[in-house]
Amino acid sequence: MKVALITGGAQGVGRGIALHLLRLREPTYNVVVVDRDQAGIDDFLAIVNREGIAATKVAAQLRDVSKQASAQETIKEIRNQFGRLDLLVNNAGGGGLGTALEDVTEEQWNNVLNSNLSSTFFFSQAAAPLLTSAKGSIVNISSTRAVMSEPNSFPYSAAKGGVEGLTHSLACSLAGKVNVNCLRLGWIDVSGEEFGPGRIQQLLSEKDHSQHFSGRVGTASNVAEAVVFLSNAQFVCGEVLTIDGGMTRKMIYSE
Repeated sequence: MKVALITGGAQGVGRGIALHLLRLREPTYNVVVVDRDQAGIDDFLAIVNREGIAATKVAAQLRDVSKQASAQETIKEIRNQFGRLDLLVNNAGGGGLGTALEDVTEEQWNNVLNSNLSSTFFFSQAAAPLLTSAKGSIVNISSTRAVMSEPNSFPYSAAKGGVEGLTHSLACSLAGKVNVNCLRLGWIDVSGEEFGPGRIQQLLSEKDHSQHFSGRVGTASNVAEAVVFLSNAQFVCGEVLTIDGGMTRKMIYSE
């Protein structure tokens, strides 16, 4: 049975990926989620229990993913519990949107870069030996904000741009041992309570959906399916695959 590690995996997109992997019939996965939110972890484990997924298939760890020591300890526990690692999804991140240029503090800047970018490096670094043994894969999660902007998204855009640069650097350095790729996400709706305690389903308008060639906003399942694809696509290396329903390809002019 394969083993997957998902950072930020107890809520949002990460939760969607984790549950998708646990529900697969082939290949079958044990899943480890690392998250900094205990309420999110508890809620995730409750879903796992309700669905009758064996407790032995799931491990959840409460940790600050931006710390190198957290990554090292997580991998140590995976080695002890499962003895292997086949897939690392560096999903943790978010934050840093909506603050005006003059109001961005050093603390906020560092927090956003650490949670999005530093975590991706530290977990890739720590996981590389186990992934090498399994000829496994790394899938990093970026955002369309790495290549296009709206006002006041400075640290987040910078961090996700860094994730994409780190992706091809890791792919080069781990070539022949671990396959590394990246997903650049557009608008993915994870607003409902099934994606975390206290979340309220966002009401999406026809205008929201029509901004996409696909005719709709994306779902966590769309992301999870792409993760599975990249985990098996051994001739796709160092790439950034955009998952946005065509939104960034659509010309939108003010009328």
